[in-house]
Amino acid sequence: MANPFNIVITKMQETGILSLLPFLLSFAIFYGLLRKSQIFGEPERNTVVNAIVSFVAALLVWSYPILAGVNLEKAMSTFFVQGMTATLTVMFGLLITSMFLPANLGEQLAKAFNLSSKGGKFGAVIIVFGVLIGLGIFISSGFINVFFPSGGALAGIPSDTMITIVTVIILAVTVIVIAGIGGGGGESK
Repeated sequence: MANPFNIVITKMQETGILSLLPFLLSFAIFYGLLRKSQIFGEPERNTVVNAIVSFVAALLVWSYPILAGVNLEKAMSTFFVQGMTATLTVMFGLLITSMFLPANLGEQLAKAFNLSSKGGKFGAVIIVFGVLIGLGIFISSGFINVFFPSGGALAGIPSDTMITIVTVIILAVTVIVIAGIGGGGGESK
């Protein structure tokens, strides 16, 4: 027997409401960006202008998947689930390692993430790994189909070949980053 959450999601998909949610999300993001940037003047005086521009921009953005024949609901759902899983995995890993690391770990990490200091290389490594994880999630969730719809440049490549190529690229970038960080030579005495 299906639980109520499954029934609600299935009904939302059947009625098309699920397709409306990404439109509302992008509308809200555009509206917030227009209010924050104040391109059209003070936000209190130009609420209608911000709303109309946001509505049209969101409509234009979300008309592309329909015209190109790309299913973004599945890709977005997969992307957010995989992203949340990766985030929870990193948080759980930090939680476990914090049991074995010193109490002033926060201060040490703050110093390490300062890109202008001596520990800035560590922050750069973390940023590179974050970008690589994000790129892997982006590709594996199916968002690559947005840029290369059926019949595109990558349409003929099997998925296992694509995964192998991405893995080799990630490993190559990792080796280059590690060699660049660790190969600094050292100070002569």
